Amino acid sequence: MKKYFRKITALILVLALAVCISACGGQKKEIEETVLNLIAALKSGDMEEAGKFIDSGGLTFSGIDSLDGGDQVIDSVFKALDCEIVSSEKKGSNEAAVNAKITTLDLTAVLGQSTMKVLQEFAMGEIEEEDIDRRTEEIFKEAISGKDLETAATEVVILVKKSESGWRVVVDKDFQNAISGGFLGAVNKAQSALFKTEGE
Repeated sequence: MKKYFRKITALILVLALAVCISACGGQKKEIEETVLNLIAALKSGDMEEAGKFIDSGGLTFSGIDSLDGGDQVIDSVFKALDCEIVSSEKKGSNEAAVNAKITTLDLTAVLGQSTMKVLQEFAMGEIEEEDIDRRTEEIFKEAISGKDLETAATEVVILVKKSESGWRVVVDKDFQNAISGGFLGAVNKAQSALFKTEGE
């Protein structure tokens, strides 16, 4: 009789473990699909659909938003978006971290080249100090409209939270920098280079 109960207990434990693994696997797939669905919506330019997978707030890209024709720049970047899930891990019942490799246009390189050209023009006396911002914007827009632009991959940890409506991506600076081709980080570097030059 004892052997019988032991077998029953062991069977119950195995079944419970199988259910637990199945549930965790299902949640993991749902979490990863939330990230992939958001990237797919951005890639297609469907911001309304993208909003369904965002935790709160919206997508803002300091510098791009203020550009004349900034929407076209963002569209170009989003069209080149690609996402590969590297790994994912639940951090609790309502949070998870998704390690993803996001590929898009390398705006870091474009902005870097634009900045160098502006610095050269400024050093040669071809433009005045008050023309630096305007000229940087002009050169950047010319460069981004060109063909065969380089792409770059950025590995980023994406926080995903569970809400009443399901899993949603938390849009932080690291995520925005990754999907904008490193633009946010590049702007800070470019501004540092310009301020250093102006102060010399």
